Amino acid sequence: GLDLVLQAWQNQSGRLKWEAYTLLLQREEKAVKYALQRYNHWLNMSCTQTWQQNSAVKSVSITQNGETLVSGNQAGDINVWDMQTKQQKPFSMNHLNVNSLAITPNGNILVSRGGDYDREYIIKVWSLNTGELQHTLEEYAHVVSSLIISPDGKTLACGTINNTINVWDLENRVILRALNGHRYLTQALAISTDGKTLVSGSNDKNVKVWEFETGKLTHTFKKHSDGIESVAISPDGQTIVSGSKDKTVNVWNLRTKKLKFTLEGHTGWVY
Repeated sequence: GLDLVLQAWQNQSGRLKWEAYTLLLQREEKAVKYALQRYNHWLNMSCTQTWQQNSAVKSVSITQNGETLVSGNQAGDINVWDMQTKQQKPFSMNHLNVNSLAITPNGNILVSRGGDYDREYIIKVWSLNTGELQHTLEEYAHVVSSLIISPDGKTLACGTINNTINVWDLENRVILRALNGHRYLTQALAISTDGKTLVSGSNDKNVKVWEFETGKLTHTFKKHSDGIESVAISPDGQTIVSGSKDKTVNVWNLRTKKLKFTLEGHTGWVY
């Protein structure tokens, strides 16, 4: 049986290949581990499902267990999809011009951010199990898309229009602290898997590193020539990646505080 799965993984394509790959990830045999180490699965991506919406999709998020996908569009619709059945759940959720979505690690809470120049500059907190709106957080930050939830699901960080990063207590609905240091909008946020390090990227061209629990600024990276649109942290917390309007991706070593290398080749902003 194992030989058959290996054969399907190496010779097939599409859904069958991915199902075989999923099974092999659970195996402990040396031959399987050796084969997987030599395989770059990113080179064999294929589309398994397409969902059509009635307006431009501006944000997506997926639960940690991979069972639910949420999408927000420009019309204000928030759609929830069951990844197993491929069916849309019958929730009526909406938020004007949704530009950001975040889901707590346990998959129970969805946070959406939206608004336009006329109204509804707020963050909405939903039950992802029922689709019911639980409460709202008042913020004048409709043009800022950064939004991230801590690994313990208790706090929410978001960039604001006045150049700060607000950290909210999700249960008590209060701002715990405001991180000051950027000179322009903070358009990108990432948090380490242990919840100790927050990374932010701003239109001031800088990437900043913070102690998440205290709000202390620990370092600033300054090699980009234009605003930052996206940031990410490696699972071990030692590498930071930033995408910019200057069309490059910078890879940083957080321990040495040095730029490791720059990836070039995009012809537009790196979101």
